Amino acid sequence: MNASGLDIAQDGIHVSGVRATSNVRLDPRGLTLEAIRLYALGGHFTGRAELPKLERFVIAGKVEGIAIQQALATIAPQLPAQQKTAWSGVASGPVHLEGSLTGGSIVAAATIAVAPGTGAVPVEGSLDAHYDSRSGVLSLGSSHFS
Repeated sequence: MNASGLDIAQDGIHVSGVRATSNVRLDPRGLTLEAIRLYALGGHFTGRAELPKLERFVIAGKVEGIAIQQALATIAPQLPAQQKTAWSGVASGPVHLEGSLTGGSIVAAATIAVAPGTGAVPVEGSLDAHYDSRSGVLSLGSSHFS
């Protein structure tokens, strides 16, 4: 599968200009996407996705080169411009998401390393995060920034 010029919008978050490639397999057990390469937010995701019985999704892989300024502008558009552009860094690391395709909760986990970027105030560090939409709780593990 090759896709380009995709726009993704949900819950007030809008990502445009997404490109993706993947090997796709559909069988009675569900849909599997192997060797995913998805380009967005100045970086890319590589990994795999499974949609067992087309009822749930499980996505696992790694993000690389995600620009913090671009990500903040996309996922937190309500922030004042100064807060979205004050920091400069590039995020990379493993991510895992799973949930139901028919609503219900989504669980996400990531262990992200942030390298200093150019411009603004360079930031570096690490973030170990787990989010459960059912409880609305974002839990942080061992994390630090400087």
